[in-house]
Amino acid sequence: MKQTNKQTKQKHNESQKRYYQKNKDKYKEFRKNFDFKKYYQEHKERIKEQSKNYKKSEFVKFKNKARNKARQIKIPKEQLCQICNKKLAVDRHHEDYNKPLKILFVCRSCNKLLDNLE
Repeated sequence: MKQTNKQTKQKHNESQKRYYQKNKDKYKEFRKNFDFKKYYQEHKERIKEQSKNYKKSEFVKFKNKARNKARQIKIPKEQLCQICNKKLAVDRHHEDYNKPLKILFVCRSCNKLLDNLE
């Protein structure tokens, strides 16, 4: 059985979480001792170039177009979350940025859960 892209990402995210939990103390120690300012100064040009390339990427362009279209669509008053049907919807969520008008109206907690699954 072939896994979908979403299933693969979900499996990868779970694997990363387990790894992080297992090595949490090492990460804390590393972050405490690491000099971020020095690293930035030494790699400033490369970091700026990577940032520029990311901003020009097709994914970011799709995401920005979808976000702008979504902002034009108002969340109806008294709209409940389309996932849990318990809280009021305060966020818009895109399943696919290639379909900018296909939006779910969701509460903040469900939106965070959906974002973590992707």
